[in-house]
Amino acid sequence: MRCYIYIYNIHLFFGFVRVIGTKIAQQLEKTGNMLYINCMKKKLILLLAVILPFLLIISCPQVKSPQEQNGQTDDPEEPDEPEEPDDPPGFLTFELFKEKYMTYTDEVPVIRIDTAGGASVTGTSAAHLRDAIVSIEGSKFYNISNWPVKIRGRGNSTWIMPKKPYLIKADRRTTIFGLPSARDWVLMANYADKSLMRNYTAHLLSRSLSAIDFNANVIWVELYFNGRYEGLYCIQEQIESNSNRVDVEKYLFDAYGNLIDVGFLLEVDWASRNPGSALNRDYFTLSGLSDIQFFLKYPRYGDEGFEDTASHSQAVTYIRNYITDVHNAIQGQDFIGFRNLCDIDSFVDYLLVKELSRDVDGAQLSIFMNKKIDEKMQMGPLWDFDLAFGNADYIPFTPDNDKSSPEGWYVVLQSGVGEEQLPWFNSIMKMDDYYEAFRTRFLELSDSNIQFTIDCIDPVREAIREAADRNYQRWDHLNYYVWPNPSKLVAIKTWDGQVDFIKDFWTERNNWMYDQLYNRRSIPEIR
Repeated sequence: MRCYIYIYNIHLFFGFVRVIGTKIAQQLEKTGNMLYINCMKKKLILLLAVILPFLLIISCPQVKSPQEQNGQTDDPEEPDEPEEPDDPPGFLTFELFKEKYMTYTDEVPVIRIDTAGGASVTGTSAAHLRDAIVSIEGSKFYNISNWPVKIRGRGNSTWIMPKKPYLIKADRRTTIFGLPSARDWVLMANYADKSLMRNYTAHLLSRSLSAIDFNANVIWVELYFNGRYEGLYCIQEQIESNSNRVDVEKYLFDAYGNLIDVGFLLEVDWASRNPGSALNRDYFTLSGLSDIQFFLKYPRYGDEGFEDTASHSQAVTYIRNYITDVHNAIQGQDFIGFRNLCDIDSFVDYLLVKELSRDVDGAQLSIFMNKKIDEKMQMGPLWDFDLAFGNADYIPFTPDNDKSSPEGWYVVLQSGVGEEQLPWFNSIMKMDDYYEAFRTRFLELSDSNIQFTIDCIDPVREAIREAADRNYQRWDHLNYYVWPNPSKLVAIKTWDGQVDFIKDFWTERNNWMYDQLYNRRSIPEIR
C-alpha cells in the first residue's frame, strides 16, 4: 500500500514541476524576460531540494532487518519475553487459572517467603513488619525471584489460629500473576474454612458483578515460610486506595483552601475492637451509632493533600456529613434522597452477595464503601467470607436453630438488631423501589452468574486436590472442632465432604432465595 502512495506522490510532484515549466516557457515566449525566468528557476530548484526528500521520507516503504521482522529488538543480548495473556477475566475459572498461571504439571504455584535472619512474624501491627524476600515458582508466565518486601500478620480472630494469614507490603507497586500493580497483597489462610473455598467462590461471583468497580482477584498458591511448608493459601488483592484498585484518590480545594469535594474509602468496624487515636484522625462515629466506627482507609492523615491537621479535619467533616446524609435518607425511608447520594446498583449487588452467602459478619464487620469525586457513593468492595456459607455456630436467625441452614433471611434481619450492627440493610429492604431492584437482579443472576459459580466448584476441587492433600498433611484438623464450625461441619471428616457441603449450600441457598423473591414471599418484620 505504501508503494502505491509513494508512486502517486512522485507523480503529483512532477506534474507540479511540469506546470511551472510550462509557465516559464510561456513567459519567455511573450517577453523574453530573463530576470523572471531566473527567478522561477530558483524557485523550482528550491522546491526540488525541499519537497522531494520530504515526499521520499513519508512515502517510501520501511525496510525491516531480519531481526526486526522476527520480532527481535536491536539489542541482541535482550532475551525474548514470552507473550503474556490478556488481563485476568472477570470470571477466573480454575480452567482459565491453570491455563494462565500454572505449569504444565498442573501444580499450584509456590510462593516462598524468607525473612531476614529467619525472624518470626509475631503480630499484625506495623511494629511487627519484618524484612523479607519473596519468590514465586511454578507459574507459566509470572515467576518472580528475590522480590524485597516487608511482611506482617493480618486479621483479628484468624491471626490467633495456628495457620497464619499475612500481609505483604512492597516498597513500590509491583505486579504479580499479571494482576494490576499495587503495594499490598494478602495471603488468606482459610484455616477455619475446611473446604478452603468460601473466599474463592464468593470472589469468583463478586468479580462478575459490574456494579461494584473493584473486587479482589484471588489466586491459589502453596506457601513456604522460612523454608517450612505452611499449606494452601489464597493470595488476593488487598482493599486499598490506588488507581488499580479502589480509585478514589482525588480531592478539590478552592482558591481559599476550602475543601469542595474528596474521594473516600471507608471500612465499618466496632469501637470495642479499635479504640482509635487520641486525635480522632483515623475514624468517626455517627449520632446514634456510637458503637460503630467508620475508619478512613483514604484519606488518611499525612496522605498527599492532607498532610496537616486542618486539611484532614476538613476531609473528616466532609465525609462524616456525607455519611450522615446517607444514614438519614436510609433510616427515613427517603428513596429519592438515598438515590441522589448513593449508587443503588452497587447497594443491590453488595447485599445480594452478602445475603446469598449468609455472611455472619455481613451487617457488622468488613463493610466497605467508597466514593469518587463528582460521583455517588458505592457500597463495596466485598470482603471476608471464611465464616459465611453456614460456617458459624453463633449465627442467629436460623430455622430450627440449625446454624448451617441455607434457608432464612439473615443480613437484612441482623442489620436491624443491636447497637453494633449497621442498620442500613434492614431499612433499604423496606423501600419498595430498592426491593424491586434487588428482586429483579437476583432473578437475573440466579441461573447465570450464580449457577456458573456453583458449576466451577467441582473443576476447582480437582485442580487443587493434590495441594489440598498436602495442606491437610500439614494441618490435620479435619477431625476436630475449629472455632466457629457448627456441629454439622465438625461431623464431616474429609475435605471432599467439606467441598460437597459448600456446593450444596450454594445450590440450596440459591434455590431458596429464588423461591422467596420470585413468589414475593414476606420477609419477617420487613415486608
